Amino acid sequence: LLIETQQSSDVTYRVYDYGRLQDGKPRPLHLAQSLEVINCPDRTPHLNRQEEKTEDYCLEKLAEGPCFSVDHLQLSGEMDRETPAQYEIAGVLDGEGTIDGVPVKKGDFFLIPYGYGDYVLKGQMEMLLARP
Repeated sequence: LLIETQQSSDVTYRVYDYGRLQDGKPRPLHLAQSLEVINCPDRTPHLNRQEEKTEDYCLEKLAEGPCFSVDHLQLSGEMDRETPAQYEIAGVLDGEGTIDGVPVKKGDFFLIPYGYGDYVLKGQMEMLLARP
């Protein structure tokens, strides 16, 4: 399972295109532009992972930066969540449960919109929670 969380951008640099054609011709590649923005070798930042543990859950911050943050949640019971600052995207990696009484299960992804209000997660679930 791979989940990619990224900031939005109006730019796409094509490094390789799997032989795809556009109007019968190969689409242009952007090798020079790509090399200008690729960090090689990779410079992995120091991650300051923080955990919040209770009897019902373990919430671990996986990544936090200027554009988004991602948390990992292991839920075995109930958890009250505050309204996100803008919105929150949640994905159920394993298990099942409910969000404010609505059933969710492994493979489900959903959006908590700005202004929704506080909500309650219940069940036995492993989740990713991402927000700007």
